Amino acid sequence: MDRKNYIVSAIVSVYNSERFIEGFLEDLERQTMADRLEIVVVNSGSQENEEPIIKRYMERYDNIVYIKTENRETVYKAWNRAIKASSGKYITNANTDDRHRKDAYEIMVNFLESRRDVGLVYPNYIITETENETFEKHTPTGYSDLPEFDRCLLMCRNFVGPQPMWSKKIHDEFGFFDETFEVAGDYEFWLRISAKYKCKHIKEYLGLYLKSPMSAARRNYRLNISETDRVIDKYMIRISHDVAFFRTMRKNLSQYFFKLGINRFKKKELFLGRHFFIRSIVYDWSNFKSYKKLIMSFLPIFAQKALRKVKLCVIKLLNVMDNRVDNVTAIIKTFERPKELERLIKSIRKYYPALKIIVADDSRRPYLREDVEYYVLPYDVGISAGRNFLLNKVNTKYFVIFDDDFVCTKNTKIIDMIKVMEKTSIDLVGGDCMEFGKIRKSYHGLLKIRDGILYHLEGKSKGSIGGYPLYDKTLNFFVAKTEKVKEVMWDEKINLAREHADFFLRAKEKLNITYSPRFSIDHFHGSKLYTGERGKQSEEKFNSKWKIKKSAWIRAKKRRSFLKHVLQKFVKVFKKSYPTIYTVLKNNSTMARLYQKFLGLEARNG
Repeated sequence: MDRKNYIVSAIVSVYNSERFIEGFLEDLERQTMADRLEIVVVNSGSQENEEPIIKRYMERYDNIVYIKTENRETVYKAWNRAIKASSGKYITNANTDDRHRKDAYEIMVNFLESRRDVGLVYPNYIITETENETFEKHTPTGYSDLPEFDRCLLMCRNFVGPQPMWSKKIHDEFGFFDETFEVAGDYEFWLRISAKYKCKHIKEYLGLYLKSPMSAARRNYRLNISETDRVIDKYMIRISHDVAFFRTMRKNLSQYFFKLGINRFKKKELFLGRHFFIRSIVYDWSNFKSYKKLIMSFLPIFAQKALRKVKLCVIKLLNVMDNRVDNVTAIIKTFERPKELERLIKSIRKYYPALKIIVADDSRRPYLREDVEYYVLPYDVGISAGRNFLLNKVNTKYFVIFDDDFVCTKNTKIIDMIKVMEKTSIDLVGGDCMEFGKIRKSYHGLLKIRDGILYHLEGKSKGSIGGYPLYDKTLNFFVAKTEKVKEVMWDEKINLAREHADFFLRAKEKLNITYSPRFSIDHFHGSKLYTGERGKQSEEKFNSKWKIKKSAWIRAKKRRSFLKHVLQKFVKVFKKSYPTIYTVLKNNSTMARLYQKFLGLEARNG
């Protein structure tokens, strides 16, 4: 095949990965666009026998380019060598121990082809700890739902993931990966190109990532921290001329390093914890939490444990003494997740030992418990029916709702959430959830239906009560007034997918809903129980009920975001319907300036 016909080049650095290489090559050759895929393999002085396997595949397939170096190189030097030898329009790095969904590359290429203003895309991925599994048959240990691209967030941490795809032309302008790095060269490159090129998140699980203690970043964890600090410091200097942005980033980095320090502190990695606390103080000297934790890290282990126990006992005592606990009931709908349920109830008892808990279980074989009020429902009645059943069993003024894969923390401040409703006319108070205890996930905002499109306006409010902003929706972690929610209930016909959106579409007309980041809960994904045909049927019922054609997620932190989205759609239709008039208007400098001013976009992008 003529190499000019390749549209994607997968660059591969091979070192001591003989046990992975055959499954890896099979994985790439099974891609739906394998006939347009070039595989550039760089054998970086490996001491194992990958070469015979690679050459055997080169006899079967003509899209493999093989390069061998005598000495071991860093992964970024090998990538640069592969990029220079590649002929594809787009580049993706492929790790020998990772796997892909069959249409992963096709989906990413189609996105890049349809959005010429985007330079890089990155998908979600599934985590496994079992070697040489395929995407179709694997044992998941986690799901990485990556955030939407935000350069401020990228300045704090590398969230692009292990399987991005980017345009090769970027290297003509920004050069190649910095070969002085061993583990953070990709992070430095993403920050370098993000100053000009748009990066987009694809909200689909397209990859399978092997979580291995032998990965470069995990083997050299201190080196990884050192290089990451070096990258952050480098780009903080570059933005120092923008005083407002620089100050915001200092605050963000201080909070980010503080959380990293807490994480290491919990794992008893005191040296790394102290390092992060010091970094937190360097970026914001007024972050007194970091001072407190830094001092704590120098105390003997027994003293730290004693202080933590005293603090937990005080929290429990205050919760028990507060009579508000008697006015709230926790409701949990569970299905085929006894281990997750056990973990949740244990965490509730840790902080709220006197809290009444009601569980509804529609599993095939319910795992009965005697420590809570437990009800067995008919098999697989669904989420909505289960929650309606539970709500009818609540006889307290308030209730708190939990998914069975949640875990309570010290920030799950149920009593404080009740206080908000006691001093205002608010009916429902929601919070955040921390994915796997680390990544903050928010869902608050407004819901609008226009022309068959359900708009999720993330972060946008519609006024306030008592200083608390009002929203249409929040997460499945909230405290609410029982009688008010009984006026809404859940639609049992929409029993699986989209039951959440349906509830809040109806609730927004009857309830005053607020959200605060002060309240949060941990979320550890359980098994994927409601996917497939049953989930699609529920979604179809929802779309039919509300006459929805599709959903549009808009991060509407600014007041003009919704209008901006609508105007962009109008311009796109106008361009298609009246190309001549559009060209004249686009070339008019006054119109171009107005378009850029009010929409914050380049007029030439349409």
